[in-house]
Amino acid sequence: MSILHIFLLTVITLGRYDLTVLAPYLLPELQLRYDNVNVLKKDGGYFSISCPLFQFKDAYRFTSPVSLSKYLKQNGVSEKKSIFPYTAFHSVEEIQSQITFPEYSQFYSELKGANVDFSEYEVARAEYCRRQDLPDNHPEKMTSFVDWLKFYNLLDTAPLAKAVDTSFKNFFEIFGIDPSWCLSLPRFAQMCMLKEYDTEAPLCYSFNSKMEIVRDLFRENLMGGLVNVYHRMTDLTGQEGVPRVTQYAPNGDPFTRLEFFDFNSLYLYTQKLDFPSTPGYI
Repeated sequence: MSILHIFLLTVITLGRYDLTVLAPYLLPELQLRYDNVNVLKKDGGYFSISCPLFQFKDAYRFTSPVSLSKYLKQNGVSEKKSIFPYTAFHSVEEIQSQITFPEYSQFYSELKGANVDFSEYEVARAEYCRRQDLPDNHPEKMTSFVDWLKFYNLLDTAPLAKAVDTSFKNFFEIFGIDPSWCLSLPRFAQMCMLKEYDTEAPLCYSFNSKMEIVRDLFRENLMGGLVNVYHRMTDLTGQEGVPRVTQYAPNGDPFTRLEFFDFNSLYLYTQKLDFPSTPGYI
């Protein structure tokens, strides 16, 4: 069965559409309809949400950090933005009961500390009034502000779909790999790199017995990765509000030096040692 991939772009604005925001609403609906719903989290957010029919991904992970406007511009898609009073309503019922277009003051953004441009307000208000005056059977007819909310959301969705389609087509034309097979750009880059590997070349390489001197040379100088060691100021003696354990050693001597080691960078070094090495770290 084919899976429909749905891409959502993280936008650093009040109206962001990333999986972390949508997950509380999306997951319960999917779990009601499907027995197998898989969730992949990363960096405190949702990396992927999938079920037998759909897989939701974040298009933001297929590009450099960028806003929705810049993402559309990068892919040659003209943006059709409008306005919505994010903080004017507190429930769906309030939006449904809003028949006329809201006042200009209601579009003030507490997050940005500013209102929308008045010319944008006039254009949006005129469009709403035009659609409100249409016949009842007209497909563009608006009867309440719920209709405007649907219209506003589609102004973001349709251009984003075109931008994702254009971006992925460009990737496929250049590398011959469909990015929708991946969850992020790093994985896509890895697949592109492996695709260029010579299939007739050996899968691995090692020094033969005649080259043991070269192997020993490498192993003797194998010290792991970069270890950053900092010398920080430690003269905190006599200062109020500073815990004693951060000023004095158990024997009463004041600390004079702090050192920080990256243990992840010591993996290669420890491979040189005979195991088990020690009872542990002291």
